[in-house]
Amino acid sequence: MIRPLRALALFAVVVLVLGIAHPAQAQLCFGPDGLQGNCWEKTPANLPDLPSFGLESSGICWSKCDPQKVASVIRFDTPNRLQCGVYDSLVTITDAAGVPVMIGRARMDYTRTWEEVDPSGRTYQVWRFLTKVDFQLGQANAPSCLVPPCMFQQPTTFYYGYVDYALECNSQQFFNVAVLFHPCDKFIHDPRHSSRPGVYHPGDYFALVGPDTAAQPFVPATSVSAIAPTPGGKLGAVRLTPAPGTPDCIKEERLQQGLVNNIGQACACPLDRTKNGVTAQFQHGVGSCQDATGQVSNYEALNTFLPGLLFPWLYTIQHHVGFWASPAASPYPGPEVVFVNEGFYRYYDSCSSKLSIDVSYGSLTERGFQVNPDPARPWQSSDRFLDIASNYSKTQGINPPFTGEVFPTKHLIYVNIF
Repeated sequence: MIRPLRALALFAVVVLVLGIAHPAQAQLCFGPDGLQGNCWEKTPANLPDLPSFGLESSGICWSKCDPQKVASVIRFDTPNRLQCGVYDSLVTITDAAGVPVMIGRARMDYTRTWEEVDPSGRTYQVWRFLTKVDFQLGQANAPSCLVPPCMFQQPTTFYYGYVDYALECNSQQFFNVAVLFHPCDKFIHDPRHSSRPGVYHPGDYFALVGPDTAAQPFVPATSVSAIAPTPGGKLGAVRLTPAPGTPDCIKEERLQQGLVNNIGQACACPLDRTKNGVTAQFQHGVGSCQDATGQVSNYEALNTFLPGLLFPWLYTIQHHVGFWASPAASPYPGPEVVFVNEGFYRYYDSCSSKLSIDVSYGSLTERGFQVNPDPARPWQSSDRFLDIASNYSKTQGINPPFTGEVFPTKHLIYVNIF
């Protein structure tokens, strides 16, 4: 049976839900991904050919949660399909002069697709890929705000975040977004859990964000996600990534209930409760596919900030990144707000009937263009998209290192917050 959530009485619980589905307002540009259906069935994914792209961008660094920016360019080569829904791409970060300062190969895990309509009536179909990269140093004299200090002393530097491919229906032109994040030492370089231990930037953390242009300026900020309750309905799904060499995807498992609870905000690097750098957030979801004992898949964020553990994750840690101050006439992503997430999760998979402990990373975006309801995913009409992917998953024991570099992805979680 699913473990009772004894701590919830202490918090202001927010239920993730949707009421009544509405008919789609416009035709999809490309079509549904085909991942809805019976529990654990295998199926090919209906995904477009993904192009290469380059974005004028910024390297952003926060010192004690106060941000600075430096100009850069993010380039993703044409992604290679490794298996169903899983891609890799060579990623190059250059400085303002065009000199490569970081290069790495990204793992890109597809989560979902949806439609958005901007105020002028342009419709976009968006495909989101949770992305993680082990970067290597390009040049030794890279700008300090663009390249973390750890990169000069470690073989690789781990970033996580997401990449969006947004296809504008009429022009058939792709617009892209890339957000990649490297946290401060306590989350990524602590020798108790990291494969890249050391003291490099205890009060600093870093991001790469594109586009960032005069027409689509990105503003680093510490906005807090606004979450309000809505009763009734379905809210999201979970999915397993296919095993290496497997040609097909595994169909998603709908969630039948779930919640998010914002516990509080502070600056985490170093801890300062007078600033808003992160939100500690409880997350929980219950699936709909039963195993032989009648138990369904379920997950919850864990509190590892406890005596005897003293890891830095108070449930999920949601880092505040910023927002695009874009005019209404700008293309995708419009006036979107960005957060990234990391934490420990307890995950019960009813397909294998196994319980695992996952170290997971992801993103939350909100307040972009209007989202078209999707008949295939009736819960997907909110503009708050929370996507999570495991980077480390163990069913027996959890032994360090479990942070610091790209590990295989096993579990995907994607929900909407209302």
